[in-house]
Amino acid sequence: VVLGGTSTVALTGDVNALGGNGDNNPAGAGGAVTISGTGITLVALNTSGGAGTNAAGGAAGVISITGSAAVSASGSIAAAGGTSQNQPAGAGGNVTVTGGDVSLAAITTDGGAASNGQGGNAGTIALDATDFTPTVTLAGNLSSRGGTGQINPGGAGQAIDVSPQGLRLGP
Repeated sequence: VVLGGTSTVALTGDVNALGGNGDNNPAGAGGAVTISGTGITLVALNTSGGAGTNAAGGAAGVISITGSAAVSASGSIAAAGGTSQNQPAGAGGNVTVTGGDVSLAAITTDGGAASNGQGGNAGTIALDATDFTPTVTLAGNLSSRGGTGQINPGGAGQAIDVSPQGLRLGP
């Protein structure tokens, strides 16, 4: 999914690019989503991978949001790996948000959990505010946790980077 232009992008509904579930076949990967424009306002965004039953979980899609002015999301942004049973779980997708000021709810890039399989690695989170008085405001949690593995190793957590240093937590 690619949404962009040279003006403001205002999305009033959720954006979903989800992977399909797999039963005895690998689950589908979430689709990549790229949104660009001057100012960007959105509700929720989800590119999580599908769940695998007796099959591997799907990897989450990458999310890239770039605005030259303010970027805000009132709902959660999720790029979580799909869960699995008896196979490896899916990896979380990387999430990058850049804007003059950035105001977000929660972001999750966790790896999928596996029942009798290896947990998926998490995706990275990068937030960057770029205007003259850059501010990153978070109303929720940032989570980049590796998925739980049962009988096998768990997945690795990944980096969370917030730039510049002016992070404000809470409303």
